[in-house]
Amino acid sequence: SPEKLSVYHDIIRSRLVQHLQECDGKAVVLFDEVQKVIPGTLDVMKSVLSDRPQLDYVDPVTRKTSTVHCDNAVFIFVSDIGANEIKEVVVKHNGRENVPEAELNHVVRSAMHNQWKRLHFEGLIDMIIPFLPFENKEIQQILRLKIEELADEHRGGFWKTLQVQDDVVKYLSTKKYIKYHGVVHVPRGQEGKPYNRS
Repeated sequence: SPEKLSVYHDIIRSRLVQHLQECDGKAVVLFDEVQKVIPGTLDVMKSVLSDRPQLDYVDPVTRKTSTVHCDNAVFIFVSDIGANEIKEVVVKHNGRENVPEAELNHVVRSAMHNQWKRLHFEGLIDMIIPFLPFENKEIQQILRLKIEELADEHRGGFWKTLQVQDDVVKYLSTKKYIKYHGVVHVPRGQEGKPYNRS
């Protein structure tokens, strides 16, 4: 409903203004799972992603308007749109190291076109950066890092020491819920190249 969208706009605008003011406009702002966003919710971002990136905000108490300039902010939109297409291309080329960059970009850009159209974001996103699924060795590295964090964080509380055998890490790394892949969207004006998330 329009009332609900207005509430979302106010929340996004006020949080962005607060964050950007605290950082003097120098920030990286990430919106995750954009594929789940209700159309119209991110309309508040259009002025931020325009040729004159700024955000106007009216304080609800003082009714005073302030403008935050966003020239030095980077906005990243993460989505799993295109994940199936990425997987198909990886299988087709017998491994992610064999996937031609141009083909990967084309496949993902095509998948994203409908997403941006649904969100009324056509022309606002300059760059799409696909990231490929983690390989098993990378998943194991991540699991080991997380286990080390848990060991340090809860030492003396839940345990004296935490030790996890390599076989457990290898087993966990094969579970489907561990795997993650998708697409990162970088707005107009941000440079970069497709990369493996490793």
